[in-house]
Amino acid sequence: MMTDKLLVYWFPLVLAVGFAATLVGRTRGRVVGALAGLYWIMLAVTFTDGRVWSDPLGSMWMLAGATVIVWVGFWMGSPQSTGACVSAANECDTPDPGDDEWGPSDLVADLAGRFDEWLSANRHHADPWPDFGEFMRTALYTGAGARHVRAYRVIDGGDELYPLRLTDPGEADFPSPRGGIIGHVVTSGRAYYANDPAQGDLVTKLAAHSRDRCVWCFPVRYQSRTVGVVTVGEAPADQLANRGWLRALESLIQMCWATMAESCLGRLAGHVDPVAGVMTYQAFTDAAETAAHDAYRNSEPVVFVHISIGGIRNLYDAGRWSAANKAIAAVSQALRERIRHDDEVGVYEASQFMLMLRRVDSELATLIVEQLVERLCEICGDQDRWQVPLSVHCGVAGSGVKTPSVRDLLVKAMNNSRLARERSVPIVSDLAALAEVQP
Repeated sequence: MMTDKLLVYWFPLVLAVGFAATLVGRTRGRVVGALAGLYWIMLAVTFTDGRVWSDPLGSMWMLAGATVIVWVGFWMGSPQSTGACVSAANECDTPDPGDDEWGPSDLVADLAGRFDEWLSANRHHADPWPDFGEFMRTALYTGAGARHVRAYRVIDGGDELYPLRLTDPGEADFPSPRGGIIGHVVTSGRAYYANDPAQGDLVTKLAAHSRDRCVWCFPVRYQSRTVGVVTVGEAPADQLANRGWLRALESLIQMCWATMAESCLGRLAGHVDPVAGVMTYQAFTDAAETAAHDAYRNSEPVVFVHISIGGIRNLYDAGRWSAANKAIAAVSQALRERIRHDDEVGVYEASQFMLMLRRVDSELATLIVEQLVERLCEICGDQDRWQVPLSVHCGVAGSGVKTPSVRDLLVKAMNNSRLARERSVPIVSDLAALAEVQP
């Protein structure tokens, strides 16, 4: 959190930026404000040994202070300011990014404003992270000439890296969070820079033998944990040698990432079931519509699976709400652990789940569901834990070679789940040959 001693440095910094901006004009005033804002962020991080990022209030004050500094540099250097422009012939125009005057500092000067505009336009998208990845790539390219930029979210408690991609990622796009130079950065929380002797020979050798070659790799920290990692495959040597500037860019990306994460948490509050930890009915339906549209466009089949857990209602009726919630959470976790990254899972009611599986037909999906049922039966069959018998019944409905609506597939999967319960079998598929699958 900010301290009184640190705030003592902020006020003279604002005065110095305002005075300097009135003398040098708009363009250089923006640069002065940007550099001073970066200096303030680095000062705050250094002064608090990085603890400022783990304190939401401290982070807010630090970023607000940097924003004010940048704004003062821009406003005091504008044509309305005294001394900003002497005459119409010497009018201060913002340079084009292609002009020689345009540099990385200009990016920093208006990053806050551009990111705020971008966030306002993209924060309500179903999945804004791919577009955020493109925004970040542009910022790193403009700021440091970075090419071949790849960004990953650290998910499932650090067990998986999920790429920020506009297109569907392939299996090769999921590097290990435990191995190679990326694993080192994720685990240690320290950035890697190529040809940096300060990192030691072992890290250099690790980078040389890693499958994912990069010249710059840095973690993204949020609330005292690593939530992302960014790799750069190529960058100018002079930019890589400027460690201070690279660290400043890392701080800016981290600030934008944290803002993005907070925005997503607020948006997902009504889209994720608080007990099951998976999507609600409406959120699942919306996600399934989008995923089915993409699958049909690529001539891929989809399969919907309805899973009903019998006996949960008995726990609620007996007043054992905690046990019922734990049973729902255990089933939900088992489902999330056994589906792929681009499959979908949601909860309809307290005891009903729905899966959407991509690129599989009904026959293969039924085999997958059989394995799921085995695990779910282990969980629900623990009567010492639940004190009541819990049962599992599933319905499977696939698109086949047609393109049925999501609603039709959902209704068919639910009807098949009802048939499974009536026939006392674990699974009923829409294929006649697999209408009744014994456990």
